[in-house]
Amino acid sequence: MKPENTKKKVIVVGAGISGLVAGIYALKAGFEAEIYESHKVAGGECTGWQRNGYMIDGCIHWLTGTKKGTDLYRIWKTCHALGEDVAVLNNDYITAYQHEGKTYYFYVDLKKLEQELLNISPEDESEIKQLIEIIRDCQELPIPALKPNELLSEEERNNLFAGYMKAGKHLEMGNSMIVREYTERFRSPVIRKMISTVVPEHIALTSLFFTLGTRTSSPGSWPEGGSKVFTQRMKQRFEEMGGAIYLNSPVKNIAIENGKAIGVTLRENNELKRADYIIPATDAHLLLDQFLEGKYKDNFFDYRFNQPESYPLLSATIVSLGVDIDIKDRPHDLCIQAAKPVSVNKSIHSQIVIRHFGFDTGFNPQGKSTIQVLLDDAEYDYWSTLKNTSEDDYRAEKERIANEVIAEIEQVYPEIKGHIKMVDVATPLTTNRYCGAYKGAYMAFVAIPGVKQENHQGYIEGIENMYLAGQWVFPDGGLPMAAIAGKFAVQRICHKEQIEIVS
Repeated sequence: MKPENTKKKVIVVGAGISGLVAGIYALKAGFEAEIYESHKVAGGECTGWQRNGYMIDGCIHWLTGTKKGTDLYRIWKTCHALGEDVAVLNNDYITAYQHEGKTYYFYVDLKKLEQELLNISPEDESEIKQLIEIIRDCQELPIPALKPNELLSEEERNNLFAGYMKAGKHLEMGNSMIVREYTERFRSPVIRKMISTVVPEHIALTSLFFTLGTRTSSPGSWPEGGSKVFTQRMKQRFEEMGGAIYLNSPVKNIAIENGKAIGVTLRENNELKRADYIIPATDAHLLLDQFLEGKYKDNFFDYRFNQPESYPLLSATIVSLGVDIDIKDRPHDLCIQAAKPVSVNKSIHSQIVIRHFGFDTGFNPQGKSTIQVLLDDAEYDYWSTLKNTSEDDYRAEKERIANEVIAEIEQVYPEIKGHIKMVDVATPLTTNRYCGAYKGAYMAFVAIPGVKQENHQGYIEGIENMYLAGQWVFPDGGLPMAAIAGKFAVQRICHKEQIEIVS
């Protein structure tokens, strides 16, 4: 069955990854689709920006879903984020670690990785071999990207469950400890540091296993051009299919009549834009507090926002440098022990990861490079208080952190001295200001041991014809889950309309 000649309309709030996917899939299902975005550019947190001629990437370090034949790859291809005409650059290692003048590599190839780790620490052979076995088993972990669980057939559900069987024993262990506890099993401090570089060491071990399985089966890939070009392709695809996207058009609220979502009210002129279905692809806190004006409760989100110790959020201060020399032969992802730990309020960074984008020759002008250091923290309140108290103190603190980071990088890459032409510092406030992200979080609720991880049901009790997208409906979140959520929201609409579920 298909929609009648008079197409029903879907309005998507937010033109981030999830909103763009939702818009494209709504068009594929035969609906009319409009997207309203408060920012002047599409992409949400998957974005990049220019500073003094240098491109700064604010999101992608590696992309899940580049493996052809997978359900997630089909989403990216459908939206033209990936495809035969999109170059995907693969590196042969996930990260590098420098220790006492030597550089060690966490290779993608498991045979090379095992040999590298054994060369570092033969006395850790037993743990090394177990780690390799765990990674190999987790390479087959499926990403549930076909349909929402309630729409899966029995066969589809069984196939999904079978994919988890091989790694099940490892996931049970992964849910019982944090990454730091696991690394203590290794005698070598080098191996401990290498492993804890892959994901934050205070989160559940499951995230490490899943990340390593994903990155070694479908290499930690980089879509050429980075985040901004990635989202531009999706926006172009949406518009080519007949969708309408309205930038600089913030939504004031979602209009509800008799328990049914009937449209959105624009902030600028209070104009009501009517639609048959609404898909909020936004920050969950923004949805509940602003778009629904605090009138609706949601047990899933309310519980998590009120239990920050059990459901922590990740935010970051990002220091980016533009240098007018080519450093493409340097490791693109290098972890070092800081000679002097870099502090962001109470967050102390004794090791930092230096990333550069020299491997993408089209990312910056020839002979120039962007270097980036991401300092994970939970310091939104600190930055907010500082900025509200004194703009000068806020800027001075950003400058101090940048100078400390530069000092550390110059010890490793002395050739950049005198060649730094651009410095940019983005705080959690930056992410909140441009993307509406609660407390500047760049991912949703992080997994920690002993805390049940489950998906949101995809709708708010008491509101018909509104289906949620955005990374917040899944544990951890991130780009792949945001994309899946956009697709799932449209599939739920298809199910309600009793039309063919677009997949």
